[in-house]
Amino acid sequence: MKKLLTIVFFFMLINAKGQITDESGWKIFYDKEFYFSIKYPPDWEFHDGGKNMKCQIFAPEYSSAKYRANISVDAFEVPPSKPEITVKQFAETAFGEFKKLLKDCRMMVSKDISRNGIPEYLVVANGMLDGKYIYVKQVYCLYNNVAYTINYIGEAGIKDPYAIIAGDILSSFQPVKTINQ
Repeated sequence: MKKLLTIVFFFMLINAKGQITDESGWKIFYDKEFYFSIKYPPDWEFHDGGKNMKCQIFAPEYSSAKYRANISVDAFEVPPSKPEITVKQFAETAFGEFKKLLKDCRMMVSKDISRNGIPEYLVVANGMLDGKYIYVKQVYCLYNNVAYTINYIGEAGIKDPYAIIAGDILSSFQPVKTINQ
């Protein structure tokens, strides 16, 4: 009974945008459609996603950057025709589409980072986007017939004061249950 009350209380704390604040002061966004959560610092700016993403979180602006660093999350159901796709295959296909947006795209890292039995794959790359030299860290995840893409895009060639925090945000991503429950 105590566990049930704790769960009910937790969901009462979630506001209309699916956000709560944890004990460290970071905010937690909880997506009610695809059942994932992601944490971010309170000074980062949250936006509901549009057509192509579930949410977007912007780093505070800093004077030396021409491009405002941000994190975005997208999720979709894996088509029934592709139930056996691996996270590496998903990452290779999705990154292949993403790199069409970048001029002179160079992949620097690609590796399996699965944790707690959840398949995840990391890709780090850089290239030109809209005339700006950017770098991107992408985490691809497959969990309970849902494919997730979590992106951090920042300006390359400058000392990014948010790169470490962005890594913490990417690591905080967590699918929490199936979309059918």
